Amino acid sequence: MQREARSSGATPLILTTAVYYAPNVNRVNHPIQAIAKSLDWINLMAYDFSGPTRSTVTNSPAALYDPSSQVSGSYGIRAWIQASLSANKLVFRIPFYGYAWHLMNANNHGLLAPANGPVGSTDGSMRYQQITKFIT
Repeated sequence: MQREARSSGATPLILTTAVYYAPNVNRVNHPIQAIAKSLDWINLMAYDFSGPTRSTVTNSPAALYDPSSQVSGSYGIRAWIQASLSANKLVFRIPFYGYAWHLMNANNHGLLAPANGPVGSTDGSMRYQQITKFIT
């Protein structure tokens, strides 16, 4: 692409892809060497780890760090780097949305609180603009 841009006088393009937060998720075998050679950036989708339609307890949909699990953004970054992908090609994607859970007990509202489904929409999702209304 860069050669074509130079020869045609066109603006060089950037070639990217979006991948799971870690190279070993869902038994997907990413061609890591081909990715490293061919792409400018690799966007790590470090979100949708949890949600009220998939769990009976509240949890972070985009945990940056979770010492008890491999489901976190920090684990994903380390896993891609250990799989020989250069850190300067990684783009860490985070969500600008969240989820609303129907709590089993309103007094128990922290992480891993028992819940029985979503609130506010079919899947419980809330846009950033909606979430900011709860922050004062």
